Amino acid sequence: MERRELVKSMLLAAAGASVAGISSSAESSGEATSNSVGFDKLRPGSFKNDGAKTIKLSPEMFFNGRSLDSTNQSLTEVNMQIQRDSYDSFDKMLQQARVLSSNNIVEITLGGYYRVSKGNFELPSNCHIIGGGTVFLDNEESDQAVFKVENKQNFILKDITISSSKTTDLWGKTCNGIEIRGCSNFELSGLNISYRTDAISISDSSHFRVENCLVHKLGEEGIAIRACFSWLVFNNDIYEHNGDGILLKTSGSPSYDGKIICNRIFSATDAFGLKGTLGGGITLNDEKTGSSTTFSNLLVSGNSISNTSYGIAFTNIQNLKVVANDIDTVVRFGIIVDNALHNNPQQYPIKKTIVSGNTVKNTGQAGVAFFSANGIDVQNTIISDNILERCGLQESGDYPAISSTNATISANRISDSRTLLNAMDSIINANFFGSSLKKTAGENIADFKLGGSINFIGNIIENKGMGHIRLLDISNLVFIGNQVELSSSFSVFHLASAPSGAVLIKNNHIQSPATNVFTGMMTAAHMVDTDFSSFGNKVCLFGVPKYGEFKAGDRAIQRCPEPGMPSEWVCIESGSPGIWSIEKFANISCRSTPQKINLAPSEKAIIKSVALGAKSGWAINSLGCSLPLMQASLNASLDEDGVVTITVRNIGDAHLNVEKVIFNVVINRGY
Repeated sequence: MERRELVKSMLLAAAGASVAGISSSAESSGEATSNSVGFDKLRPGSFKNDGAKTIKLSPEMFFNGRSLDSTNQSLTEVNMQIQRDSYDSFDKMLQQARVLSSNNIVEITLGGYYRVSKGNFELPSNCHIIGGGTVFLDNEESDQAVFKVENKQNFILKDITISSSKTTDLWGKTCNGIEIRGCSNFELSGLNISYRTDAISISDSSHFRVENCLVHKLGEEGIAIRACFSWLVFNNDIYEHNGDGILLKTSGSPSYDGKIICNRIFSATDAFGLKGTLGGGITLNDEKTGSSTTFSNLLVSGNSISNTSYGIAFTNIQNLKVVANDIDTVVRFGIIVDNALHNNPQQYPIKKTIVSGNTVKNTGQAGVAFFSANGIDVQNTIISDNILERCGLQESGDYPAISSTNATISANRISDSRTLLNAMDSIINANFFGSSLKKTAGENIADFKLGGSINFIGNIIENKGMGHIRLLDISNLVFIGNQVELSSSFSVFHLASAPSGAVLIKNNHIQSPATNVFTGMMTAAHMVDTDFSSFGNKVCLFGVPKYGEFKAGDRAIQRCPEPGMPSEWVCIESGSPGIWSIEKFANISCRSTPQKINLAPSEKAIIKSVALGAKSGWAINSLGCSLPLMQASLNASLDEDGVVTITVRNIGDAHLNVEKVIFNVVINRGY
């Protein structure tokens, strides 16, 4: 009664405007035209069709009394319209529409407020319902839809408000706003539907559009599409719903070519259906009974989901694209493959998925998760260019920002999440990983969980959280060219089990306060191929460090050293910053000018060459010449600063005569 009084007040405030669209009445001229037909011409069999026409109807044409005059009506007359039971008028109108629609387009205008005591109004083919008015189903029945369409085609429902007096205990019932089955070539547009189980329920249908609708205050789904193909759901608002925002099912029938684009799903509730079950986002499942078919070719793009139970979840699907969606503040997960057996009891695999360009923030559980489990195999997934922030906020679990099996994970930005990555048999490259939410360090505190065959290349990790990199059940690992900054005092790498294949860890820049950069099954360390810049050691790239914790074996490199000066160091005693020993020096190379060598046997020649930066007594690493001097001995020394002395002696029995020979000397400071 409160809702009816509210609607009544709104209509009274807009007296005259609420039925301004009503142009036909019982007082019409009765002349049939190509665009309309009078009330007295609508008796079954009385209309002769000489060609397809658009015939206009409205409920007012079937009222027992005169229709309301929108230009001169009293508040009493408006109140009469609100209180009138329009069921009989609707029933007669649709009976006539069914007669006329076989060869014509029937256009029904609903421009006023229509209270109906019963529903289940069946629409024929070729019926276009438009208006701007309201249909209010005033009963408490749980088995009545407002409009039902079965095995029809070419119909439209546009710009209509549908509501109901039944506002509670809607869960599990079949009182839908619009129920469509076995239809094709239709459009639902600009509808405002509330207070039903499903606002829009479509099954076994094809070639349709649902767009620009408001669906809210629902016991279950906003838009449910079961066993359908070739359809579009575009630019709808779904909110205050108890069930899924948009629900898909295959139901054992051909299901393919769907598009869910630019919808807004928000502010879910449990007020109208099953208590304690908050409404969700977008999903495909085949609960309990399963399916004999697989959904193929689905695009989910540009949707916004917030303040719901979950974001986006699919199972039993191939060729899925989830692109440029925005998910914020969901109790459970962001974007996942649903590997629960009760939603996919046949264990159909999930293949060929692209998850790209999405923003996922503030999730209680996983951010993006596409991993095999429960016998449901996930294959060929690309997870790229996504932004994930504050994922896995539930402290009761260790949910990752990204979780994958058989995936390529590229160019994502992940930060401020419980766990940053959980990957099995995946390629991970060019991602940025910020901080995790881990507060303490230890063997069981991992921010990266890698297993199977992993390629982890060219990633940046700037983690202020306390987790490390765990290697578990590794079959092959390539960990190359990464910039790794961890804050865990426990370890950088923890080998939780012996690898069954090769492990290659090279050319990484690693910074960590951990005393033991590598921990775990040290008996398997011989299986790890590494260099000084990674496994077990940290590397500083700008000379000997002045700050930080280092241990024996850590390395320091000067990228641009002065000629002849130290270029690499090794830490020989742990500390802050430890004690360092010079390992290598930068070489100085000098070349002589072209020389003419003309020497008799046992004769020698002295050649001077400039060596800028070299000091007297430095070591000569190598001496070579541009032409072969088979019967000569060569020697070089640094007897004075900046000058190399080269001695050439003829040790053969014949005369040595060579022109334009150039000598090259490599000098090093040495020890």
